[in-house]
Amino acid sequence: MSRSRQLCLGPSPTFRTPEVQFVFNHEFYSNGSFFMICFCRVLPIAMSSPKKEDLPAVPSAMKDELANFDSGKMKHAHTVEKKVLPSTEEIKQEKEQQELLKGIKSYDPSKLRPTETQEKNELPTKETIALEKGAA
Repeated sequence: MSRSRQLCLGPSPTFRTPEVQFVFNHEFYSNGSFFMICFCRVLPIAMSSPKKEDLPAVPSAMKDELANFDSGKMKHAHTVEKKVLPSTEEIKQEKEQQELLKGIKSYDPSKLRPTETQEKNELPTKETIALEKGAA
């Protein structure tokens, strides 16, 4: 499959909103396939802080509650670490396993030699079976 560019359809179309710019790039290849990619770029936006008058008003009951809050009434929280790190023995076992798998994956099967299977347990002949039946 040839990846040489056969045709590019002029300048890349660009779409822009106040916050984001999209750029499309497209290519046709000699084998008839079409490729299109879109790049997106976030543009900086000038923002200003809202004025104090524009912020929502906090109810006076909530203000009083927050001002008179006694932190001594709070209960102490005990945090427990849930993430347990592996021991050195577990790390050692994992490294050994990774090295073993690496050795298996990198082994060259062309180094194997062909073998011939030899039957070690031979079956008895008809004469041997007849002799055993006659002896019994």
